[in-house]
Amino acid sequence: MLPSKKIYEEYSKSDGESDNFVKCGELTRKYHQYPDFNKLCRRLIMNIKKLNDKDNNDPSVRDKCKFLPYWMNDRVIKELKIGDDNNYIDITTKLTVAWFEFKQMLDNTRYICEQPSGPPLNLSVNDFKFRKEMYDYYYNYPKIKDWKFSNKNDCIETCKYLTSIKEIYGTFKSECSDSNNKCISDFKDFDGYDPIQLINQLGCNSKSKCGTVDVLAPDENLEGTPMAHVGESQDETVDANTQGYTEKSNSRTILNVALPASVFFVLFPMLYKMTPLGSRFGKANKIRNNIINDLKNEEDEYFLTKPFEQESMKNSDNTYNISYNNT
Repeated sequence: MLPSKKIYEEYSKSDGESDNFVKCGELTRKYHQYPDFNKLCRRLIMNIKKLNDKDNNDPSVRDKCKFLPYWMNDRVIKELKIGDDNNYIDITTKLTVAWFEFKQMLDNTRYICEQPSGPPLNLSVNDFKFRKEMYDYYYNYPKIKDWKFSNKNDCIETCKYLTSIKEIYGTFKSECSDSNNKCISDFKDFDGYDPIQLINQLGCNSKSKCGTVDVLAPDENLEGTPMAHVGESQDETVDANTQGYTEKSNSRTILNVALPASVFFVLFPMLYKMTPLGSRFGKANKIRNNIINDLKNEEDEYFLTKPFEQESMKNSDNTYNISYNNT
């Protein structure tokens, strides 16, 4: 089983029925049109609670914590069947507020998994899918490199996964820049993470090692149908993600237009009237303001005044702050 898949499955199996968190009840009434919302919220809370059972110095718990926002957002898309950017960002933001509130009740002498304050929180649906695929691979690569496979089936599954990544790896390189947050900032050595290296190491193209007809010729298997991607078995369909990568989404800049207020209000009228870019800023700002209006009555002053981080600028003094206070 792929390392990332193992973590996601562990989160999905968590039973949140015994954890009666008031905030989940409040949100369930608000999102009553989504029958599985309450179950998802309770599982999120239970997973945060389980991580709090770990010691602060346990290195494995940090990796698991980093995966929790990806699990949460992915479940919103798949379990609640949400593909619209507005609803997606609204719900993931509300769940993040619930995360913050529950965190205040935990034992602060143990490990506390912090809620996200930047990506993947502030991304559109398609940009999130792209980033999740990339993050999973970034985590899986060194684990696969050092793996000692106990059976050939695990090796075959991994070869299929690497083959599917090889098909979209060029997109990782071409889509990433310092101007967007859909790529993980730590992933810079594209040559060092080339899936071809692991494909050769595992012998995916050699029948005497791990290679199979399915891996060597995905369009010529016995059923005459294309090879199923390993991503499907870990709730991640690469075909759907690849389509998402190439779409010209008008929502790419959602919540990443947090310009200083003085500059924004000077530039916005000119952009809106003189260039097509103005309409994009207008749409993104409307979505941002809707979320702000929904959240400004929350009592979580610390979380709501915390800036959304522009990941490419984490080491800079020029991060932009979005304040959620009433004006």
